[in-house]
Amino acid sequence: MATIALCAGHGGTNNHAKSPCGLLEKDLNLKVALWLRDMLQAAGHTVLMARTTDVNANEAQFAANINGKCDLALAIHFNGFSSCSSTDNYT
Repeated sequence: MATIALCAGHGGTNNHAKSPCGLLEKDLNLKVALWLRDMLQAAGHTVLMARTTDVNANEAQFAANINGKCDLALAIHFNGFSSCSSTDNYT
């Protein structure tokens, strides 16, 4: 099985993007990261997390800590839009 690092971007006092519907990027990032962690662990993978609660994520420090210790690293972020019906995706 693989070791996978997940970084739920932002957090704590860093809300970053906020939707017109009131959703905060930091909250969505964390929810997706926790869900993905649970799915990956259930499949037998080891998961390293940058944060598991609403605290400021030190992404640079997390990257330094996981360097050479994981098979895959994912940073989770959402974009902000001016409309609740907007969509976007990146790979």
